[in-house]
Amino acid sequence: MFRLPLIDRLKFYLERQLAKGAFYQLVVAWLLVVLVSLFGGALVTAFHGPAETYLENIWWAFLRLTDPGYLGDDEGMLRRVVSTVLTVLGYVLFMGTLVAIMTQWLTAKMQTLEQGLTPVALRHHISILGWTSRTIPILQDILARGPLDNGAERKRKRTRIAVLADDITQGASSEFYSHRELSAKRRQVILRSGSMLNPDHMLRVAAGSAKVVIIPSPADTSGRLLSADSEAIKVLLSLNAQSVQATPPLAIVELQNADNIALARHSYQGPLQIVASDIAIARAFSQSVVSPGVSEVLDSLLVDANGCQLYLAPATAVQGQRWGDISQFYQASIACGVVSKQGGHATPLLNPKQDYIIGSDDQLILLAREEKDIVYLGSAGNQQAQLAPVDLSALSLQRERARVLVLGWNRRVPRFIEQLQAAFGQHLALTSVSTSSRSQRRQLVNDSHAQLEFIEADYTRASVLSDIELNQFDTVVVFATDRLERGEEADARSIVANQLLDLLLQDASQRPQVLVELIDPNNNRYVSASKHRLRSEVVQSSAMISHLLAQLAVYPDLRSVYDSLLSPEGVGVRLKSVPSQWFGQPSFRQLQQAVAAQGDILIGIKQDNQRSELNLSPDALVDANATTALIVIGN
Repeated sequence: MFRLPLIDRLKFYLERQLAKGAFYQLVVAWLLVVLVSLFGGALVTAFHGPAETYLENIWWAFLRLTDPGYLGDDEGMLRRVVSTVLTVLGYVLFMGTLVAIMTQWLTAKMQTLEQGLTPVALRHHISILGWTSRTIPILQDILARGPLDNGAERKRKRTRIAVLADDITQGASSEFYSHRELSAKRRQVILRSGSMLNPDHMLRVAAGSAKVVIIPSPADTSGRLLSADSEAIKVLLSLNAQSVQATPPLAIVELQNADNIALARHSYQGPLQIVASDIAIARAFSQSVVSPGVSEVLDSLLVDANGCQLYLAPATAVQGQRWGDISQFYQASIACGVVSKQGGHATPLLNPKQDYIIGSDDQLILLAREEKDIVYLGSAGNQQAQLAPVDLSALSLQRERARVLVLGWNRRVPRFIEQLQAAFGQHLALTSVSTSSRSQRRQLVNDSHAQLEFIEADYTRASVLSDIELNQFDTVVVFATDRLERGEEADARSIVANQLLDLLLQDASQRPQVLVELIDPNNNRYVSASKHRLRSEVVQSSAMISHLLAQLAVYPDLRSVYDSLLSPEGVGVRLKSVPSQWFGQPSFRQLQQAVAAQGDILIGIKQDNQRSELNLSPDALVDANATTALIVIGN
């Protein structure tokens, strides 16, 4: 039978002791110091005889090992030689080993602390579960809004956010600190490592005691699309079990498939706001097809950091008043409607009737650049010269029929086609060009009376687009593919397709509307730059969903408001022509009053070949002509 030599056994035993940690390493180092002291004491005793006891010589050797200051105090050649050797060994065994062990221990402890494994001691904070492409925009939006409301006390407290990432040492920390506005508020954000699918890891961000828990979809790559919603629902179940409050935290979850909404509601017992990204993005595209120019309005509301946003404000100051008396009299903001609480559910009412009475539980929906701009002035002294009353119903720029070319394919395209079918019915003609299987795409689209054509080809090849009569279409929509591993690769194909359209349509007398989906907001300048004659409209889908998730963390009831705004039926964002009776330079307030008299709410102006302007100053003069469009909230 094979047996290890004694030296190998000793080495194995020594290795096992050193692997146990700093304490055992120190014990081994001290044993070596004791052995050297015993050997040094025995050596001096053997050559000097019984003049000094063995214990005294051991102590003498130990002092030389641990304190170099004794070198030079000894007499006699042998003592000096032994003392020198012991002093050198003391530097190596005592000081060097001790410093090395303590340094290694401290470094390991620092690395452990940097990994963010310690649970946070926070309550009523915001927890973000998962580090995805949405996390940084969500942090930017929440921190830019300032302090959050602290429940029933209505006090404003500094927002504290705990973020759970898979491993913060693998890029999350460096990505966070690379953004100047986030780095300046680093005290408000705590990063923790862990998987959101592990309930024990969720304790590290105190998800159960949070005020709001945001669960962005982990579907950053095509490989995670199938499991994204399953992971989100698993997190909701874990959150149910961890809640330590009488009222569970508000959960804001993103789902990739709207079919899973009912399952998500069944899985969580607390307040829940769901953002179905496939429906939200499909509606944004479809509304931009129905009413060209709506994409710029949505960009201002949900993407542009310098644009206007929707806010909710208590209606205490205007309780009991008529909507028609208060709707136009806010400083630097526009009242768009109310959110009423009925049976515990928020019901949005955009563009209420003029005789609607503001209730005690109502919240006002206001369009403003910043929350501080929401100041009610009262109705006295705000009336200006009235414009001639004109019926605006016949001036709508909304299409009644559409011929649409869709380039690319992803999971949102079937929803997009459903929305167009609901809006146009039999008056829709749609052609889909993609490398995806023609039969597979046809199966994913519900049967309808619309004219649907599916072409299997690569739309980034000039020969493919050249064979298609682009001039026959009203709108060309370029969707970002979800079959690639990174959003940058998908954007590259979308940008190439846009360039091809710009090239092929450069001599066309009438060009179709072009809508391009981009994943990375930094690529916006490659599509909508002024040097491109096509002036494509951009829908930044990822940034839009990120901003929506952040807005719901502050104003949860806004989800129902956006559902109403993007709905194909009822009240929404519409563009209407300016009647000839209003041509000239009326003030924005005059236009507001004239539009309100016709039952709509004016929120902005769209000039030809210029970006839409929302929430203009009431005294701003508008160059109203045949190419000017009114951006209204109405039917």
